[in-house]
Amino acid sequence: MQHETVNNVKRAGKQVLAFVLTLLLLWVLAPGGGRSFADGNRMSGACGEHVTWTLAENGTDSLGETTYRLTVSGTGAMYDYEYYSQAGYYWANSQIVSAEIENGVTGIGANAFSYCDNLKTVTIPDSVTDIGKEAFYQCSRLAEISIPNNVAHIGSSAFDSCSRLTELRLPNRLTSVEDHSFSFCSRLTEIVIPDSVTGIGASAFAGCSSLESVAIPDSVQQIGESAFSGCSSLAEVVIPDKVKSIEYYTFDGCIALTEVSIPFGVTEIGESAFGFCDSLADVHYAGTEEQWQKIRIDNRNYRNDPLLQAHFHYGDDAGGPDKPDDPVPDGNPFTDVLESDYFLKPVLWAVGRGITKGTSPTTFSPSGSCTRAQAVTFLWRAAGSEKAENAGNPFTDVHESDYYYDAVLWAIENDVTRGMTADTFGPALECTRGQIVTFLYRSEAELQADNLMEFEDVPENAYYSDAVKWAVGRNVTKGTSDTAFSPDDFCTRGQIVTFLYRALAE
Repeated sequence: MQHETVNNVKRAGKQVLAFVLTLLLLWVLAPGGGRSFADGNRMSGACGEHVTWTLAENGTDSLGETTYRLTVSGTGAMYDYEYYSQAGYYWANSQIVSAEIENGVTGIGANAFSYCDNLKTVTIPDSVTDIGKEAFYQCSRLAEISIPNNVAHIGSSAFDSCSRLTELRLPNRLTSVEDHSFSFCSRLTEIVIPDSVTGIGASAFAGCSSLESVAIPDSVQQIGESAFSGCSSLAEVVIPDKVKSIEYYTFDGCIALTEVSIPFGVTEIGESAFGFCDSLADVHYAGTEEQWQKIRIDNRNYRNDPLLQAHFHYGDDAGGPDKPDDPVPDGNPFTDVLESDYFLKPVLWAVGRGITKGTSPTTFSPSGSCTRAQAVTFLWRAAGSEKAENAGNPFTDVHESDYYYDAVLWAIENDVTRGMTADTFGPALECTRGQIVTFLYRSEAELQADNLMEFEDVPENAYYSDAVKWAVGRNVTKGTSDTAFSPDDFCTRGQIVTFLYRALAE
């Protein structure tokens, strides 16, 4: 009896051991299991239906550990995963120091590079249109990244805790900055938000303690709770006219904030929206004092006292955007617009007349790209911001909620533009030299182009042919050489305000 019991125990032990070994084998063979590179396992594989990855040795680090270079290639999107350790990506939390995503890949999957804390450089091609949630979460050594203009969606927490990023320019097709997208990017000093963005999510920039300036475009209609909380270096902020509510904790902990501009359309200010903003000295409210008193302000525990105890500057009317006849500012607030720059006077003229604003209180970004939507809006504002009376909207990519909606309808009614196709305007496409001179030419209702200069790259039958002749004849612009106009070259912000100034002000 005792002998039989011993045999049963031995058999049971063998079964348990076999079961454990089977589980271990399955884990090693499964995607994502057994991640070691040193033993020669998996230096390539699939990370999408038609996307593959390969690794190549890249030297050693200070501890003598092998580092790797990753290449992702193929067509279509990478896989999405709920968390990094589930992914079949063998580079997760590894010794990857650089990654190149090749042209043809359209999407960077959720958690694709999360916790890659040795990753320093990433190359993203123009083919990418989507960056998934937590794609680069906790990539703490990633110091810079260029996001292509074709990217239309960046998922929540995509760059959360990328603590070495110092500056970032968001793509022109982005419509929202999602929750926690850039929170705790503690070295980020400047971010440029494009006019295409209509919403900033909860905690989108929370904990960006080095962020000194941010220009929130007029297109933004909603700013989520805690969006800029803990931005302890932020000195001033202008809240766009379409924002109706300043949510709780939006600017909580912005201890360097000295000045804020609030539009008259705001109806409520949430708990601790300006908590611990003890340096706040000036509040510019676009409405009257009577209108300010009607705003619902949650001041529980006196957390909004810094706002209420600041010095208020009230507007003479109900506010709204700067009027086109505002005076040219006396000084130059922009550190990137120098006295020697050809666009100095045009920039000050455009800003003073409410045609455009800086990308921050101290930067204009004259070399930054300018979309068709922005260019038409600049021209519309320069013409007086009149609303179209009879024009319908033929464009499926222009919506009533878009900041450029009235400008596009005005342009249609005045035959300034006819769109890229019969039903598309292409608002997010960068504006070319040929397009901007055509907008100006048509808006001026010129019946005759009196310049006879010929360019080899301007055919007589091109839609912009007469406009180019007119622009050169009026000294709005010149060719890029004696024989070329370069009509397909993209225009910068500095160039476009200069064209506007020469056509409308000089």
